[in-house]
Formats: sequence, structure tokens, C-alpha cells
Amino acid sequence: MENDYPKAIALCTNLDWWLTTHLIDLLIKLDIPINLQLNHNGKLLLEHDKTNGKSITNLTEWYLINFAESLLIHDQLWKDALDYLVSCPNVDLAAIESIISRIPLTYQSNIDHLLQFCDAHSLHQSKKSILKILGKQCMDRKDYIPSIKYFVSAGDYFHVSLIVDMILTSYIQTGSFDFPTASLLPIPNEAQWRRLTFLIRFDQFQGYLKFKQYELAAKEIIPLFNSEIIPNFFFNTFLVDILPLLEGDFCLFSSVELIDLMRCLESFTVKNQMDNMDSSKNMLNLVRLALTRSLSSAYAVER
Repeated sequence: MENDYPKAIALCTNLDWWLTTHLIDLLIKLDIPINLQLNHNGKLLLEHDKTNGKSITNLTEWYLINFAESLLIHDQLWKDALDYLVSCPNVDLAAIESIISRIPLTYQSNIDHLLQFCDAHSLHQSKKSILKILGKQCMDRKDYIPSIKYFVSAGDYFHVSLIVDMILTSYIQTGSFDFPTASLLPIPNEAQWRRLTFLIRFDQFQGYLKFKQYELAAKEIIPLFNSEIIPNFFFNTFLVDILPLLEGDFCLFSSVELIDLMRCLESFTVKNQMDNMDSSKNMLNLVRLALTRSLSSAYAVER
């Protein structure tokens, strides 16, 4: 069998794909020519025998693909299978993406390896798909902050906005806000993630109120109105939260700030037709009255 490499390869094939694959790899590294190819049925062809050579595949790659496919059935060996497959020039990336989509995202180590693999080989769509699946899993568990992180990384604006609305709706219903949004910073593009930007800034506002840092809370109000990122359905609730800052015994705003706040309020109200909504009229009137009283107090203090 000395120097009879085709026979050696054939015998190894009967024993183990791993043995065959690495024997061929060893022969290549030793610069030993293997003048064999396969036809589309996987039949060995001598180099001069190419009479029906449709879909000719390099022998080394053919064995490597078959070895990789044998690894995919193992829970822990799929990582090696992907590395083998991606090294094959004739393996379409779409096929690799299809394989990735079937790998269970059960363990964090699997997830980390898959995301690193996608980054290393520019499999952007596969990475997005993985991140969306993870985001939906967290969303189903009502683990909203990690879910938002995954969806932001996936560029999924729709699901981020949906989760923000769920959090704000929960606050409307329960009056409880316990979502540590600081971990979401920095926001990649505030203009694109308007709902998320509002959630983070509202969380900061709530934090100031919680720790009775009323002056800092007051400074958040005008920028929020000016930014026009307050969701319409949340407008009344936001007015309820700012009302105590306007009605307290302490003067938190200068007359100039109060006039600016009145302007912002009316501009937002007109633009979003809040005066036409019965649910908003009473609250708007209460806030307007509180602003008028605060302005009178501010003038008195500033004289």
C-alpha cells in the first residue's frame, strides 16, 4: 500500500470521516499530490478520467464537508463543524446561515460563540436573527431591559418601541416604575430610537422625584417637552407627575422658565390635538392653572 494514497484514503473512509479528512490534510501539508477528484455522485475519479465530470468537487473539500456534517448532530461539536464548513470555498454562506438558524440557543456559551462566529465571518443577517430570538425570549419572560438591549443590537425599532409602550402602560396601571434603564446607555442614535430615549429620560426624572431632588427633576421637564418625544397616550400621566413640582410651596422655576413651559405645553397640545380629547381636558386645565399660580409666585420672588 506504500504510496498508494487513493487506496489509503478509501480504507480510512470505511473507518472514520475524521481519519480520512485529516489524512488528506496531512498529505497536503507534506506537498504530496492527490490527483483525485469526485463526480457529483461522490465517485472517485482519476485526474485523467473526467468524461462525466459535472459538478466536480475538490476531494479534500468533499471529505471535509462530510466530516463537518457528521459533527453537527453532536450538541457540543457544532462549533467545530461550522469552522470546518466556513473553510470550504465552495460552501455557500447561505447554507451556513441555514445551519446556524437550527442551533438551539440554550446555553450562554453557545450564544456567545455564535455571535462571535457571525462577526468573524460577516454573517450580519444571522446575527440579527439570533439577537431577535433572544430579545423575544426575554420579552416573553417580561425581562424587558435585556430584551431591549438585544433588539437595539438587532436594529429592531418596532420591538423596542413595543416594549417601551408596555413599560409605560404598566406604569399608568400600577404607578410603579422599576426599570434600571441606565444600563441601556449610550443610545446608538437618539433620533431613531425616540421611544427609548423618552423611557431613559423619564427614568431619570422618576429617579430625581424618588430621592426628592426636585430641582433636578424640574430641569428635565422643559427639554422633554421641547424634544417632542412624549408618547401621546402617556401625556396625561406625565402631566400628573409634573403637577406636584408646580404646586409645591417652593419655587422651582424662574418666570422665564415658566413662560417657556407654558409655550411648550400649548405647542404640544395643539400639535397633538390634546384639547379635543376629553380625557386630557381636565388635566390640561389643572396644569395650566398650576403654571399660572407658579408664574405669579415667581414674579413675586423675583421682584
